[in-house]
Amino acid sequence: MEFLASIGFTQSTVIRCLFFQKYQDGSVIFILNYVDDMLYYGNSDDTLLTFEKKLSERFNLETKGQAHWYLATKITQLASHDIILDQTRYCKSVVKKYLDSVGCKNVSRKHTSPLPCEFIPTSEDCSETEEKAATLMDEYKLDYASCIGSLIYLSQTRSDIIFAVNKLARCMQKPGKVHFEALIHLICYLKDNNNFGVRFFSD
Repeated sequence: MEFLASIGFTQSTVIRCLFFQKYQDGSVIFILNYVDDMLYYGNSDDTLLTFEKKLSERFNLETKGQAHWYLATKITQLASHDIILDQTRYCKSVVKKYLDSVGCKNVSRKHTSPLPCEFIPTSEDCSETEEKAATLMDEYKLDYASCIGSLIYLSQTRSDIIFAVNKLARCMQKPGKVHFEALIHLICYLKDNNNFGVRFFSD
């Protein structure tokens, strides 16, 4: 981060791993940096080459060309320059990890909505104590908080589950039976609808 700042990049105040720099000629570079994995984009080949030269002078740099994957997210650039992001592979791994453990991997009923139609969460549905919530976790064989964490990451490219994940995350400290049942429903929904993504249009 110090190096990026030294060459004129600004760190986003909202997304801390995002950096950007605007140049006088109108070109711009955006950088996502997670530990030692960097993804960057610019609208000028010359500006990008200059940036890569500065990086190679400071670090042992290995460029990979056009990005196809980043942090378990598939990146597809179409001929129109539209970009599609999807986490299908990550979604399948989340489903397998949590659905298998609760014994629902062979459920045949089609789940068409992220939450059950009758699901209306209230504070009264929460467990009375964290100990009772832990007992439910053992009963369902489902780590509620861990699963919610995985779904929060997945929701970056799955706008269809954002509302459901937000509702279930509010009860993460002391989830009740209703919340566990709704979470299992959500995972089943992802099993039946695992290949959705988000498309960014070039104009």
